[in-house]
Amino acid sequence: MADYEANRYQGVHRTINSSPVASKLIDFIDNALNQEFKGTIGDLFKVLNDMSRHEDAWPKTARGFGSSLRRLAPSLRTLGYKVEIDEKRSNDGYRCLIRKVSELKELSASDTNENGNTESSEPHIGEDSTLEADYEDF
Repeated sequence: MADYEANRYQGVHRTINSSPVASKLIDFIDNALNQEFKGTIGDLFKVLNDMSRHEDAWPKTARGFGSSLRRLAPSLRTLGYKVEIDEKRSNDGYRCLIRKVSELKELSASDTNENGNTESSEPHIGEDSTLEADYEDF
């Protein structure tokens, strides 16, 4: 089970590291007020687009950015980010909430017992999780 968790963790990190959208989004959220973004996908695209020069793989439109964000959401959740995207478009676009809710603890040698197994099969997520249901406040 420990090998599975380690492989899963490495796979998520490869996905995130290979995506310019994910790495720029994580940097933005980690440095944002309250470590969250609440608004439309278009607004988030504009903010990230204005931050710095982008790679060729950077989406050209907010629609492409939204597609990338939807594909990356499961990996971001694994890393401790809450990602919610409205299914229906509002008057100003698709609303989203992205918030850092916990710190992910890497699997270390101290997490394994003498047989090489992990002490717990639970994901290694920190205790400082703040799950507030204010997404409905849009």
